[in-house]
Amino acid sequence: MIFVTGATGFIGQRLVEKLKVQGERIKVLSRSQHPEFETVVCDLQREVIPDGALEGVDTVFHLAGFAHDLRDASELEGEYRKVNVDATVRLAELAVRAGVKRFVFVSSVKAVSRVRLSLLWLLQGQECLFSPNA
Repeated sequence: MIFVTGATGFIGQRLVEKLKVQGERIKVLSRSQHPEFETVVCDLQREVIPDGALEGVDTVFHLAGFAHDLRDASELEGEYRKVNVDATVRLAELAVRAGVKRFVFVSSVKAVSRVRLSLLWLLQGQECLFSPNA
């Protein structure tokens, strides 16, 4: 079974349509019940992904994220962190526990707030500084 977060977004809609055409079993995470697919109802801005969300799942496409909010980014840092960092870490931990074979994480530079944050990425043992404001 394939699990998709962000299934109602721009990329997610196209992905689930392609997976459906290929005959894949699809389960989605969404704020509300999806009319077509098995759904884990969870608002990532307010709730923690439930423990059993990935039961029977072998592939995760994590597309959900907090982005494109036009309010002052400095006031939204907590929202960016809650959805784009905390929920992603939680989903990855659940994937490990559930024995998920593939975890595909898709993000956007817009998922990082415009606040002057710097992210440190460790790539193959080398430090590489990435700043969204550079």
